[in-house]
Amino acid sequence: MADTNELAAELERLKKLSNPQRRGYDFQQLIGSMFVAEHFMVERKPRAARPRQVDVFATRGDVSYLIETKWQKAPADVSDIDDVHTRLRYLPPSVTGLLVSYSGFTDSAKQRVREKSHRPVVLLTGREVEIAIGWDGDMPGLLARKASALAQHREVQVDAELSPRQSRRRKRTSSSTFPVPSVEFVFPDGQRSLSLQCEGEFGRFAFVSELFDIDWSAAPGNGVTLDLRLARQTEHDVRSLLDLLALMGWITAKGCWSIQQATANWHGFGAQTLIDALDGWEERYKGLEVHHTEEVCYYDECGDGFYTLMAAISADSRRIVWEMELSFQLAGIPLDPSALRELAKHLKVQTLPFFRPRSEASVTRVQPPRTRPLIAPVASVVARRDSDNEDEEWVCGVVVQNPYKSGVGSQELQWVPAMLRGSEYLICRLRSWHELAKPRTSYELWEFEYAWTSDALVVGVLADWSDEQSTRSEGLDDGEGSAGPGVEVSPTR
Repeated sequence: MADTNELAAELERLKKLSNPQRRGYDFQQLIGSMFVAEHFMVERKPRAARPRQVDVFATRGDVSYLIETKWQKAPADVSDIDDVHTRLRYLPPSVTGLLVSYSGFTDSAKQRVREKSHRPVVLLTGREVEIAIGWDGDMPGLLARKASALAQHREVQVDAELSPRQSRRRKRTSSSTFPVPSVEFVFPDGQRSLSLQCEGEFGRFAFVSELFDIDWSAAPGNGVTLDLRLARQTEHDVRSLLDLLALMGWITAKGCWSIQQATANWHGFGAQTLIDALDGWEERYKGLEVHHTEEVCYYDECGDGFYTLMAAISADSRRIVWEMELSFQLAGIPLDPSALRELAKHLKVQTLPFFRPRSEASVTRVQPPRTRPLIAPVASVVARRDSDNEDEEWVCGVVVQNPYKSGVGSQELQWVPAMLRGSEYLICRLRSWHELAKPRTSYELWEFEYAWTSDALVVGVLADWSDEQSTRSEGLDDGEGSAGPGVEVSPTR
């Protein structure tokens, strides 16, 4: 249901904590993160629970849970059940109570739940939490079955026969921070950054290191589109929208973005880096001739699909958002669209959104019609260090001069997406990674793959180094390693 390594490691850390108060608070955070991973809106200590406070309140569509967490040596008792029921009295009948007790529950606690089954309080033990972390999904289904058994048969299900399944990778997010990007730029002088600046012009596109193909399925069809057009707002609302998407588990380590102006483009990795770039607009504009509006494109994955966030923002101190749109590209219409309904409700979307079937394949792949052009690296795209092996870093992509920039309008370049012809650089991913300490001097451009959303283009550029270069490079000493020779370039100012 979530990134098994991250959540399991966090749970193991909690087991070793000697401070009960710290452990209890962090356990609350862990449970909240599990709900975030299932696209619930999670609020901690909501006002709705007055006069008592509650640990977590989670909502997805029509399903809402008031959640209390306990990590004590003794199992939760009758008084803990009564506390939850007291809080439920101040909330609508549609809200279900959930008590998570790592040490389990006494028989008298279970009996009290049966006696008050008209207002269900679902019970979840530490063993069930551990198993749920390793599942291939459906913690909400488990809770729904528990609530149904209690309401219909007064049956309290605790530590049911559950078996771990193969986990599905999904990055954990929280309401306070965005995930750390999985890659970063490394420049020839050794500088590292999550963003860079180059010459360019307007064009609503973003380079992606991995393009999600929504048609990658055995079933026929080309997926669906869902567009959410938002009212004019301010730049602050862009941050609020990204926070909201993070709350629903739709901000990942694969997020990437671009900002376009009349004479310059900025590219980067990660939602927080985008926020920093928007906040630093005055610094970005120093020495540039700018248009009255800049365009922003953010790309990220969302379960079985991807989305783009497009925004047009005034390039002055007002920072007015003239237009903003979310465009989702999904493998199909979800059987449970409640997460998308919840998103539309919080965004107060004015026009009725609907799923539109795509009439053509999501991803287009094109190759150079003749010999693959050789391209020199300007900077490297490096996979973030693995904490278990910090001495070995791998180049998974490169930044190169755009060999097609000067050929706008040429018949030979009709296969190149038009938006890319004004960009100074191409950000490529590599078919074959190599060590940062053993740089290559040039690469071959293999392929463009791109997908259109309603208002934006997401582009993956594929490159590789030749076997001949590999043979020469392997002879280099490790001490000679660098980001590779090329044009002098600096990170975003």
